[in-house]
Amino acid sequence: MRSLSVAVSLLLLLLAAVLLPTAGSEPLGDRSGVDDQGVFGGLHILASNQSSGSVQASLTELPDIAEVYTASWCEPCVVSEEAFQQVVASHSGEVVELQFHRAIGETQDPFGTQAGDERWEARYGAQSEALVGLKRAPPTIIINGEWMHPGIVPNGEDLVEDYPSSLAEPTRFEDATGASSLEWQSSDGESGTVTWSVTLPSAGVDGVQFSSLLIAVEESAYFEEGSNGLGDYPHVVRDVVDLGSGSGGELAYTLPDEWDGEDISLVLIHQWSAPPPAVVIEDEGFLPAAGLALVAAAFSLALIERRSHTR
Repeated sequence: MRSLSVAVSLLLLLLAAVLLPTAGSEPLGDRSGVDDQGVFGGLHILASNQSSGSVQASLTELPDIAEVYTASWCEPCVVSEEAFQQVVASHSGEVVELQFHRAIGETQDPFGTQAGDERWEARYGAQSEALVGLKRAPPTIIINGEWMHPGIVPNGEDLVEDYPSSLAEPTRFEDATGASSLEWQSSDGESGTVTWSVTLPSAGVDGVQFSSLLIAVEESAYFEEGSNGLGDYPHVVRDVVDLGSGSGGELAYTLPDEWDGEDISLVLIHQWSAPPPAVVIEDEGFLPAAGLALVAAAFSLALIERRSHTR
């Protein structure tokens, strides 16, 4: 029995050494790739009090997209967002910002939406929870749907150095052939018709699923009661509409009420997600690390049992 106990302990130690992640492998604040998914698009038009507007661009001309999870009481959010604004100011291309304010369970921040929180959890919740223990954690900045920056602890010297590395990363479809378009028509500047389209990439898309979203954004909303002291909250997401997986369509749409001013814009984004790569173990005369651990443990067990029988 003692021999068996020693063998089992050895097996557990070997497996732990091989299979468990090392401490600090995902430090808070480190940018982390969001597995097998991303966003592109970012076409936007002012809709408040506008009778019409349209925009179109090829996929190679589209801006970067920064999705920000924030709250009006979140003081660290001010730190991360100010650092990100410095980066945006010096970035060579356009960056479309979408600030998702906390809504579910919220009592202080008036700007969040149920749809925004549900979409954030569905798309980024698992990765966020793995990194910081929460599915929705202000502050978090996600760049092009592929790089997640939670918290305010920099990976390098400071946050101003961290964010550009993600903006510089090539996105999966940035060189793809295709186009995106968005149009708004209204008789009163409040209710109207949204027409949208996207020509999706044709190469490298095996198994990739696409969907599109219409996002209403209030460019500036003043909230003096916000306890983080920011006061003027920019790029506030006021509504999220799932447009489905088609390549275009029309939607009768009424703009959400403005918090103040007449500055609701409509933003069109496209999401993609790919199945995780299949795990293939090739028979080339070697075993992966976990397999080696199991073989070593089994060999040790057999050796111990043999010795116990020869005594």
